[in-house]
This record gives sequence, C-alpha cells and structure tokens, in this order.
Amino acid sequence: MEGRSPQQCKSFYNNKIKPIEKRMYQLSNNPVSLTAVALKNLLCLKFYDKEQVRLHQTLTSSYHNLYSLLFALIRFMIPRTAAEWSQIFPFINCSTRSYHQSSQFRVKLIHIVIQIIIRSVSQTKVQLQRNIYKYQIHTNFAMTNISDEYILVKYQNQIQQNELTIKDDNDINCLNFVNQTQIKILKLYRCCNINKLMSLEHLNELTIQSSKINENIQIQAPKLYKLDLSCNNLTQVNAFYSLLTITSLDLSYNQLTNIDVISSLVNLKELILSGNEQLNISPLSNMRQLIKLQLNSIGLLNLDLLKQLSGLQELQLSLNRGLNLSSIQYLTNLKILDLSNNQLENISELQNLIHLVELNLSVNQLNNVIDLKNMIQLCKLNLSCNNIIQITPLLSLQTIQSLNLSQNLCIDLQPISQMIWLNDLEIRSNNLQNSTLLLPLINLQKLDISENDEIHEIQSLDKLTNLVELNLSQTNLQQKGISSLSKLVNLKKLHLSFNQLSDVSALSALTSMQELNLTYNTLQNLNDLQNMTNLQTLVLLGNSGINISKLKNFINITELCLHDLGLKEVDVLQCLYKIDNLTLTQNELIEVCALRNMHKLIILDVRFNRIQSFIPILHQQFQYLRTDDQSEQTPEEIIKSKKVHEIYKLNNILCRCGEIKKINHLFADFKQLVTKQLKLLNLQQNELLNKTICLFKSINIQSFQ
Repeated sequence: MEGRSPQQCKSFYNNKIKPIEKRMYQLSNNPVSLTAVALKNLLCLKFYDKEQVRLHQTLTSSYHNLYSLLFALIRFMIPRTAAEWSQIFPFINCSTRSYHQSSQFRVKLIHIVIQIIIRSVSQTKVQLQRNIYKYQIHTNFAMTNISDEYILVKYQNQIQQNELTIKDDNDINCLNFVNQTQIKILKLYRCCNINKLMSLEHLNELTIQSSKINENIQIQAPKLYKLDLSCNNLTQVNAFYSLLTITSLDLSYNQLTNIDVISSLVNLKELILSGNEQLNISPLSNMRQLIKLQLNSIGLLNLDLLKQLSGLQELQLSLNRGLNLSSIQYLTNLKILDLSNNQLENISELQNLIHLVELNLSVNQLNNVIDLKNMIQLCKLNLSCNNIIQITPLLSLQTIQSLNLSQNLCIDLQPISQMIWLNDLEIRSNNLQNSTLLLPLINLQKLDISENDEIHEIQSLDKLTNLVELNLSQTNLQQKGISSLSKLVNLKKLHLSFNQLSDVSALSALTSMQELNLTYNTLQNLNDLQNMTNLQTLVLLGNSGINISKLKNFINITELCLHDLGLKEVDVLQCLYKIDNLTLTQNELIEVCALRNMHKLIILDVRFNRIQSFIPILHQQFQYLRTDDQSEQTPEEIIKSKKVHEIYKLNNILCRCGEIKKINHLFADFKQLVTKQLKLLNLQQNELLNKTICLFKSINIQSFQ
C-alpha cells in the first residue's frame, strides 16, 4: 500500500469492497469459506506460508463459527505499518507509536471488517444466520467500540457531502466519528443504543426520530441550531443545558409532562411540542423570543399562558379541546394560525389578527365567515368541513390565492366567480351543479371539484387553460364525457376516478401529464395515453380486463398501481426500469419473474394473487414487500411453504392473514425470521404463545392481538 496517492486511497473502497460484495453472490454456500475468502481479498491479507494449512483447517472445521474466525485472523494477520493502515482506513488514528502493531488495534480492525462482511453476506446467504447470531452474542462487548468505524465505511459517499442519514441501524453508539468529519447535518431514524453525542464540533442539524435514546443523553454540539427528537417515547429530556445555540427544537410525539429544562434556551425561535398529551406548558409564558410554536394534540390547553408571546408569527393548535380563543387576540403579529379540528362555533376573537397570511379553520362547526372580512393580507384560507352557507364576506379579501371550501352545506358559490385572483380552489363535495360559475377564474392553476355528482356539464373548464392540477373524481362524467379537457395542455396532474369512463381519447394531447388516476373506470386499453411519455404516476385500479400492453411506452413511470385488473402475467413491465413503487394486488398472478430487473423497486404489494415463489426477485433491496392475503392456504401452510422465509431481507413483514392459534410446532420456522434486518412484524389477529413472542424481543411488534 505504500506509495499510493490520495486519489488511489480514495478509490480503495470502490475497487476493493464493492467487487468483493458482488463476488459474494457467486462464492461457495459454505458461510465460513465465503467469509474467509471475502476477508482475505478485502484487506489484501498476507499469511505466513508455514501457517497456511493450520489456518485453512481452522477456517473449515465443522464446529467453526465466526467467533473462532475472529481469533484465527488475529493470530495470523501480519502487522502493517502505520502508513499502510492509514491509507487503507484513513479514519483510524494511528498516530500513537506502535499502536498499529498492537493486538488491540488488530482486534478492533478485524471487528470492523467482519461487521461489514456479515451485513453484506447475511443478506445474500441465509445459511449465515445462525453463525452471525453466535458471533454477535460472543462479541457483543466489542461491537459497541467499533460502530463508528463501520459507519464511516458504510456511509462514505454521504459523509463526503457533509450530510449523513442513517436508518434502521442497531449499532449506533457514541458517534464520535462525526467529530472526525465535516458533517453538518446528521439524521438518525429507527436506530438503537444512542447513549451519548459528545464533541460534535461541526454539526448544525441533528435529527433522531423513532429511536431508542437514553433519557439522560448528553449532547455537546457548540454549533447546533436545529434539533429534532420527535417520536422517541421520551418522558424527560436533560440534553439541552449546553445547547445555547439552538434556534429550532422538535420534541413532538413523546410522553413529556414537563419542559422546564428548555427555558434556558434563550435563542430558541421555533418549538414543536405536539402530541405530548399530558404536557404542562406553563414554562412557555416566559419564552417571549419564540416565533413559531406548535401545540397540536396536547389536550386541554390554557391559552392564557401564551398571551405574553407577542412575537409569535406562527401558531398551531389543532386537535385540542375546550379552546378559549380570548387570549389569541393579543397575538397581533401572527401570520400563520391553525385552529383545525377543535369544534369551534365562534371565531370573533380573531378579528384583530389583521396580519394573518394563512388560516386553517377546517373541521369545526362554523356557519359564517363574517369575522374574517378584515384579514386583508390573507393568502391561504381553509374552511373545509364546516357548516358554511354564505361566503360573500370573503369578497373583500382580494389577496386570497388558495381557498378550500370542501364539504360544507349547499354553499352559494356565486361569489366565487368574482374571486378572479384565486389560483388554487377546492370545492369538493359541495353539491355543485353548475361549473360555468368558474369561467372567470382564468388564473386558476389547481382545481378540485370532485364528489360533486350533480354537475350538469364541464365544458366551461376548457377556458381554464392555466390549470396544472385538476380533480374530477366522482363527478358522474360517464354521460357528459371529457372532450373539453383536450385544451388543458398544461395539465400535469389529473384525477378521473369513479366515473365509469370508457373513452379517454380527449387526453391524448396532454403530453405534459405526470400523474394520472383512472381508478374504477371501464377502460379497455391504453392506446389513447401512449403519448404521455412524461408520465410518472399511473393508477389503473379496478379497470378489470384492460389491455396493458401499451405500458411499455411509459418509460419514465416510477409509481404504478394495477390493482384488480384480472392480470395473469405482467411481462410488459420488464422494460420499466424506473419503477420504485408497484401495486399488483388482487390479480391472478402465479409468478413474478418479470420484476427481476426492477432494481429501483422499493415498495411492492402483491397480496391476493397465486404467487408460488419470490425467489426471482430476492436480490431486490426492498424496504416494503406485502404478501399477506386471504388465500386458501392455512397460516401454517404459508409458513411451511417458505412464503415468509423467502422475504427474510425485509425491514417489514406483515402476515395478518389468519388465525394462528397453535404455533409452538412452528417455533423453528419462525426462529429463522429473527434476523438483524427484521424491524417490524405484524401478526395481527393471531394468538401467539409467550414462547414464540420471546423470539422477537429486538423487533418492533406492531400487534399480537
């Protein structure tokens, strides 16, 4: 390794690690031999000739496991110079004299390598499961000391961009490596064993969500200004004493009852506390520097504590109860206010908030809007799901660009025709009968008039040529047709679901279309859509018997739903390499070979089919594969047929299909599912014995009801 340039060192991983991982697919099924060969090639290890035989015997002995492999490598590895090790693994500190020759260093290094290897190999060789399990038990004491180095290897490309996102990793420990890099943004999702975060000198943003955090965790990050600790089931947090630079803090959806500790954060501007239902918010009364505050789903709120926060510009109070709005009138600098889902009947206290730009009053019990007439700066207003009949007072608000009036009573829409300044209008489910009222709204870019099945005609829509998004779902278009849509050449998103359409020839000119939803119509083929080469999302759910041969023209499609079409094969999908989200539920498929080249496929749902094997697609790196269905097989037969075993790489396994009452005799079968990859197991509606449940200690068990 001596004499290599920095560029050569930088390409070491691409030249060494990746080829080895690729070769793992081709090597022997013997996990010991496989691991030994991979390790030897990865580090270019050299062994004394006289020990070759002994080493080989050790590696291939019948009682061998990864634990003994570790010590075999420690014994026979030739120490390298500090310069050599520094070039191979630049992140390892070899400055201490002779440290690189010590057994401690070699043990640490081999742990790093084995951890890399077993994570790669275990995903391709199911035979390794038991050996890895033994290895992790016996070497658990050492694993926590090397997780930083493992992360540096695994996420090298991200680290070079000064931003790192880690998901579903159980080996995060102290993250000291962050201080050795220039990482400024660190995001950890569903991680475990996060005990301390010290000396993070360059970090600006830190997110730890849905993870296991020590409640007494100490964070030292002198440049940190944004911290997100949401969804961690925290009951208390003591991490903020030294974080005086924080300007944004998210503690939502924990189990906090007291927030006295955050009163020392004098620079805090944004605070999110939603979802802490037993929270005492009294400390907020002294935090006058706050600009943004979210208190959604808190429960019974005393808003008198907030009236001193005169600097607030954004306040969210949705999904609470018993709100008394009298104190809000003092918050005259508010620009964004969310009062949705609060059963409000009167909003007269809002009249003084003349600087509001966005107001959400959806899902309340309002019957008039007279109290809004003075909000002359209002740009976005949501009044959906109320009892409003008359909207004439809104005519004075000529700054409104986005208006949502969906699901009100038989609203008089005549005033809408005068609101020519609108560019986003939703009037879904309002008994709308005449679309000609929309003719003057030539600036509209988004329009939703879905669930208005009494509309007599939609011909007037052809004048709205600036439309980019249009929703006409459930508007009884079967009799009226959609010929007027042919002139809307700027459309990118169109929803026409539940209209029993058989003719969509009017759409052939809409070549800018990116998202098209044709759920539950009566289409026979896709001939009229084949010019939509920019299409990215296509939903054909419920068009039974449709010929999908023209799908091959949609080369840019990334999301495709083919639910309930009566499909027996999907060979036409073989050339759609960009798909990452595919739904094939409720068809008559028996195999999935056509999906083998979809290397970007992340989400696959194939429930309610007759698929016999998933082997052709096991190389895919799925994040979500759903196969549970109401098939004729009993739950026991599904498991025995390896329908579950073959998806052992998944992060999520859902098997809610039956009533597994006697599962002890399947103990061995389920034991094979307990892998490091499995994070979520849903066995809803199954009665499992304690013996079986114990297998899944490390897994997020969604339901055992």
